[in-house]
Amino acid sequence: MIKITNKVWYTVILTMLMIGFITTSEKYGYEGGIEIGHYYWAYMLFILRIMPCVFLLIGLFNKWIERETIIKYMGQYAGNKSLCFGDCACKYNSWRHFSLYFL
Repeated sequence: MIKITNKVWYTVILTMLMIGFITTSEKYGYEGGIEIGHYYWAYMLFILRIMPCVFLLIGLFNKWIERETIIKYMGQYAGNKSLCFGDCACKYNSWRHFSLYFL
């Protein structure tokens, strides 16, 4: 049996409230709610398009790079090396961020 935590229930309730707010706004013509709804659905579609790629890359990363190597460079005793690798990974994740890093 799967135990459902309070965090899951809060997420489900907040999602239901958001969808209810968007639906009510559409029904009564509240412009602020309609705009929020457009942003919400655009964001959800973006996330649903990105998530399979992220999971695929994480799976390949886990398969191709040995666990000891990751622990060596990103683990508890890596020191400043882990900060450097984490910073580089965040800064160089796309060409747009790469160009902004040097400005």
